[in-house]
Parts: sequence; structure tokens; C-alpha cells
Amino acid sequence: MDRSTYSPPSSPRLGTTTITSSGLIQGRQKVESKKKEVEAKARQAEERTEKLRRQKLEEYNRLHVDVQARKKRFEMGGAGQAGESGLHGAGISGRNIR
Repeated sequence: MDRSTYSPPSSPRLGTTTITSSGLIQGRQKVESKKKEVEAKARQAEERTEKLRRQKLEEYNRLHVDVQARKKRFEMGGAGQAGESGLHGAGISGRNIR
């Protein structure tokens, strides 16, 4: 092909981008909206984990209080069943203690 007769195509080829100010503005807006979307999702996830953490903590505290109450009852020697002495739970009868 003779170089003197060659002219580049008048329309831009596929794969090339022409940068216009409106294109830049649109791109920036797109980035901003995506950024806001991601931040919102992160905030929601944080709230969810915080809520779960609170639930777990409340559950733990509830169970812990229950365990503490049982422990206290045991230490006080409160018999769990009729006929047991304060030594119940360890499988010890009073006469075997030396």
C-alpha cells in the first residue's frame, strides 16, 4: 500500500476512548456513587456484627448468671433432692470422710 494515499479512518476505532469533560464528570459521578454504595454496605455489615455481638454478650451474661446461681446453691449445701446432705454432688457419704 502506498503511504501517500493512506488516510486514517475518520471515525475512531473500537477500543479507543476519547476523553471529554462530560465523560470525566460522568466517570467521577459513577465512582462517587459506587463509593457511597460500598460505604453503606460496610456500615450495614458493621451494624449487623455489632447487633450479633450484643446478642451473644447478653446470652453469655444470662447463662453466666444462671451458672453462678447454681454454684452458689451448691456451695451453700442446698440439697438438690430430698434426703441429700450438703455433701451431695461429689458422691461422698458423710461417714467416709476422715
